Amino acid sequence: MPVSILTHQLSTGAPYGLALFSHTVLFWPEHLRLAMNLLLVVLFMEHFILLSFHFLYRYLALCNPSLLHLHSGKCAVVFILVNFLFCGITAKSFSDIWCYSKSETYFVEQLRTEYNLDILAVPQPGYFSVNFKKFRNNQLVWNWPVLRAIVAVTIPAAFSIVVCFVCIFLILRCFSTNTLKVRFRHLQIQLFHALLFQFSVPMVLVCLPFTLSIGLPLIGLNIGQFAKVLSLAFEFYPAIDPFIVIIVVPRFRRIIIEKLLGLYGQKWRHNEIRERTRLAHYLELIMGRDTTSVADIRKRSERAL
Repeated sequence: MPVSILTHQLSTGAPYGLALFSHTVLFWPEHLRLAMNLLLVVLFMEHFILLSFHFLYRYLALCNPSLLHLHSGKCAVVFILVNFLFCGITAKSFSDIWCYSKSETYFVEQLRTEYNLDILAVPQPGYFSVNFKKFRNNQLVWNWPVLRAIVAVTIPAAFSIVVCFVCIFLILRCFSTNTLKVRFRHLQIQLFHALLFQFSVPMVLVCLPFTLSIGLPLIGLNIGQFAKVLSLAFEFYPAIDPFIVIIVVPRFRRIIIEKLLGLYGQKWRHNEIRERTRLAHYLELIMGRDTTSVADIRKRSERAL
């Protein structure tokens, strides 16, 4: 089953375990295999770290912009240090799992049957063996080093998600309690909505598959090829993330619509509709009214034109 995409992560499940590998780098030199696999894992966790700092920035820009302006350099240094710390925790934990995978052999039959991969061959293919239990004195016991490594891997992502939820609560409270200028409030609401979408989508496409891929084998279920489906869900999110921003942020969406209409020679019509909408919104601000009737907005904008 050749896979040419370097970052494509394949996996197979078994009771109390999960095997992860990148097909392209299976037979690279060992230090390169480890580096590429660790890079993939770190970039996977990096998204949640960046989201948490984005939420922190949005909260400070809304509720305490002076602090952000006066100490922007210190905030950048803290961000870089925390980012390196979390990336280091993730890399160290998965490098430990890599070492455990080299010392003990698991998933021989699953990988040979499903991927025609012989992990007993020489040179041995490089893969992550996340086995939650192992045999000791003919008994199946918990593999505590691997369990500790998995817990350490989830700490950066879990901490980042908690920070995101706390910032969401604080930003919503700031919107309801602080007096903001109309344009500033409107802009911040748009940016906050875009950030919410960027946070909620990976919660569904990343956190849920990750939890299932770890949690189901942990309780002894054999997920088999379903693990491959879950790993594909991880890769689906980066492909749609730019489109989320384009759709949610009105300015980006308007630019895309203008470009598309320009291809069909209808740009003049879109400009007319946009100008009428802008004038209607301007009249509402001047008159101090909250007009909800579309017909009323159209009439006033036509009179203004």
